[in-house]
Amino acid sequence: MTGFGPCDTCIEGFCGDQWCTCMGDSSIDDAGMFHGCLGFVACVQDCLFPADGGAGPPVSQCATECAPGYPQQQVQEGATFLGCLIASCASPTTCGE
Repeated sequence: MTGFGPCDTCIEGFCGDQWCTCMGDSSIDDAGMFHGCLGFVACVQDCLFPADGGAGPPVSQCATECAPGYPQQQVQEGATFLGCLIASCASPTTCGE
């Protein structure tokens, strides 16, 4: 999953169904780039946590900015997974804020 034990444990314990649904509608190319639902999730994460270290916009704005690049089903699956992740696992000791 994420490669960070506490985050992976939290996802498995609280968001496993959402993760599996998103993962099932995703692919990873030879360069390691995510496509499908996980591509949408990665886009939102990149928006929330810009490379310059600054504060990103709210989740809803990031989702709106990322959505046009993905089919509606993948956006809905990704939003469901992100909603669970934020509600259940978004603390500095699990998956970050």
